[in-house]
Amino acid sequence: MFDPERDDDDGTHRFCVRLLTIIGISLAVCIALYPSVIGFPAGPEGTTTCMAITNGWHGEMAPPTAADLAAIDAGAPPMPTPAQAQDAAFMARFRAAWQAFKARPDTQRANAWVEWETGPGRCIHEGRHRLIVSGIGLGVVAAVCAGVAIVRRTRTNLRRSHAASAGT
Repeated sequence: MFDPERDDDDGTHRFCVRLLTIIGISLAVCIALYPSVIGFPAGPEGTTTCMAITNGWHGEMAPPTAADLAAIDAGAPPMPTPAQAQDAAFMARFRAAWQAFKARPDTQRANAWVEWETGPGRCIHEGRHRLIVSGIGLGVVAAVCAGVAIVRRTRTNLRRSHAASAGT
């Protein structure tokens, strides 16, 4: 006669199942995090190496406005001709005008944006995409784990309620 209360369970099966469950969940989390923790090349020739977990969180810098670009184009001193480049007095005036042009706020904002765009700004878009992919993967792992836990809990409670009603 089958009597579950009299069965001897030494607990080794439960321990192995729990250990395999922990290993499986850890492996699934590692696979979900993989896109965010590996490096990827960025830039036109892949010269910058980025990592989503570090670079994907940065905010974007606003590009220069059309008014800034128009003012920069209008205010830039013209480049000297080869004949003018030989004149020391003209070149001294040109260098002073160039330094004044570089000191303007609109020029500094545009230069700062170009440096950011060619440096850390290269990594942001791909980094954010990889963070989103990892987030979706972690959400799927959490949903599957929660679903399995709910189903197991419900089935266990149903078995207990049937055993209690059969015993009375």
